[in-house]
Amino acid sequence: TNQFGRTFQDRSHVFSIRSRPPEIPQNAHIYNLNVKGKRGNIVQTFPAVEYDFHPVDLVVGQDDWVHFQWTGNDNTNNNGNNNGEGTNSEDRHNIVQIANLGLNVPLPASEASMFDVQAEWNPHPKNLPGNFDGPRDQQELVRQFALVKQTDCLEAGAISGDQQRQNCEKLNAAAATIDLGMLKFKPGVYKYMSSRNNNFSNRAQKGKITVVNSLSVPPRPPTKLTARSVENAPEQVRVEWGPHGADDYVTTSGAVVPGRSEELWNSMDYVLQVSSNAGEDWWSVE
Repeated sequence: TNQFGRTFQDRSHVFSIRSRPPEIPQNAHIYNLNVKGKRGNIVQTFPAVEYDFHPVDLVVGQDDWVHFQWTGNDNTNNNGNNNGEGTNSEDRHNIVQIANLGLNVPLPASEASMFDVQAEWNPHPKNLPGNFDGPRDQQELVRQFALVKQTDCLEAGAISGDQQRQNCEKLNAAAATIDLGMLKFKPGVYKYMSSRNNNFSNRAQKGKITVVNSLSVPPRPPTKLTARSVENAPEQVRVEWGPHGADDYVTTSGAVVPGRSEELWNSMDYVLQVSSNAGEDWWSVE
């Protein structure tokens, strides 16, 4: 063939890894919360998916941080007009707190308790338009997460359509790539949505964050737990396990494939203990 020089589908991506901010302790866990999917309905986005937050259901501890950031596209028109709200062919997202995941009704700003946080880290550079830098209180966090740093917004009476660039109700003046920084939450359950991308019954860009009362999230039970005697050493027992979510799965061809889990790093927190008096006393073993 003479087709080697042609590119039919360019799936290359570029990303950068930044250093941990000095304000965040080295031993603190940082969870990345971003957006997946594309603009459009299930037919237009195929083989991708419609918009959604990721992870949709996040569980963190009181000492953990959540980094809110996402990137998008200003030219999503691939399989038709890519139905959606706001300026055509553009990805835009925001976060507003809701009380019920079954409804698309944002809470009043005064009741948005998820933004009453223990601490926050603001990545916005100084001396840029909008005055989005510096420490952020609850009111400012509600504003930034809802309006995603839009400026020069039209008053409600001046809005005449959802294609106007300064129609901030549709997030048209926002950037495709947004970094809202990191939050350290208080214990509770917080539900949220994007106010732009919930216009059809089968399209619900929503998520939930649960903050447990412990400093970090305890590792969930291990999988594939086995205990067997050691050959030629009957007084010894070998115990093996895998991280939560690491169950084997069977492919369509019938092959058994070892499972992999994003919680693999948590397996280092498991401790094996033994007792010789029916559980009254325990000690750890290696």
